Amino acid sequence: MKDLISIFKIDIWWKLVLVVGILLFASGLIFSEIDIIAPQYLVGLGIGMFLIGLSYFIANRHITTKSGMYIIQSETTMHNRFTLLMLIVGILISFLFLALLISDLATPDHRSYNHISPVII
Repeated sequence: MKDLISIFKIDIWWKLVLVVGILLFASGLIFSEIDIIAPQYLVGLGIGMFLIGLSYFIANRHITTKSGMYIIQSETTMHNRFTLLMLIVGILISFLFLALLISDLATPDHRSYNHISPVII
């Protein structure tokens, strides 16, 4: 697992949100025949998480300052109107589709579970 994290350089939370958003979006499109989880909710959640991660990626800034004979480099997040709007829309989409996904899992009446056979002891 550590090798996978070092390959993608996932060292901050928004990079993980970006990668998970891409994976959820792709899994919702690839596994569209799943009966347990509605794939359209996975796609929506993936889009929302992708927008959150993308807004932080765009707002990430590298700052270099000179202090005496030293050069100090740091990273900071500076949102502008566009990235702030993208972040708010991403959060709203993520919460909406997460709530829809949870409510769909809580009420499985309309799903078909024919392929799952119960074990009777």
